[in-house]
Amino acid sequence: MLELVVNELSFRQLNSATSAAPDVYTARAWMTQFTGTMRAARQMGFRTVRTEQGFAALELSPQYSMPQWRNDRGVNRDERVFLSSMIAKSPYLDGVLDEIAEAAKRAEVLIYGSPSAGLLAALLLDAIAISWPSHEIWRRHLLVVEFKQIGLDGELEQRNVDIRHVSDLNHWPTHTDWIERKKKSILSNGQELWKKAQEFFPHLEFCGDAEAQIRALTGNERHYPWVVQCFIRANLLCSHWTSGSFPHFLLPATGESASVHKNPQLRAMRVFRMASGKTAMFEHHMKNNAENKRIHYFVDTARRKICIGYIGDHLPTTQY
Repeated sequence: MLELVVNELSFRQLNSATSAAPDVYTARAWMTQFTGTMRAARQMGFRTVRTEQGFAALELSPQYSMPQWRNDRGVNRDERVFLSSMIAKSPYLDGVLDEIAEAAKRAEVLIYGSPSAGLLAALLLDAIAISWPSHEIWRRHLLVVEFKQIGLDGELEQRNVDIRHVSDLNHWPTHTDWIERKKKSILSNGQELWKKAQEFFPHLEFCGDAEAQIRALTGNERHYPWVVQCFIRANLLCSHWTSGSFPHFLLPATGESASVHKNPQLRAMRVFRMASGKTAMFEHHMKNNAENKRIHYFVDTARRKICIGYIGDHLPTTQY
């Protein structure tokens, strides 16, 4: 599972319980950056963000708390609604430490001498830590922390480890390869791929016979990694598509030939029913020439969705 864990230390001054932001204006600016970084995470498939139980009532700056920020009309409403919805759906940090209690009770993560339950959870869960940009040390894509653990023999083990980390949109590209590998490891076969499709690929809509075709994949097919990669790439591209024509060439994908368009039988093979009930010709397709496979799709420009209608063998281009 792709998870974010909030680094609670970033909301406080280093080695102090005092709120990190000196004033309300700074707190607002840091919350804007924080929600923007989290919104990008959601587009990449993160659905869970772990927080301390007291996060919802956290003091952001002197005389300015998280509840006040959520009701602050000087803050963009979309930011407030988005963060509230993300936090409301997520389990608390103490819950996740219970889940990994055996490891957590014998371990500790410290950075600049301060222990952090959030950074420990991020390490043990193989997650990504997310921080407020409140200090220079949180403005890096990797955090070097001191990890202490009491071994089964009772001996103290101590070493420095890296924790994947974000506090800015510019940090995400450095984690792209890891995120894609993580998704692929979770989606080991067609049943898992279908189960996680809505969670991992919110900008894709599956219709036609796509569900049955995905479920039938065992994960051992030579083209299976290509299918997963196509979904990842299409979802990411669609999430960034905000204006103009859809850039099919970036998938890469092509349309059908004139001969296919002119032939009623060949056109019919590429017509699929969308979730809305409407039918359309899904002429654009991603190609796997080595295995002779195709993924046919239709771009719904009104809803900014990519409708996947077919995953399988290369459809005929000539009438027999």
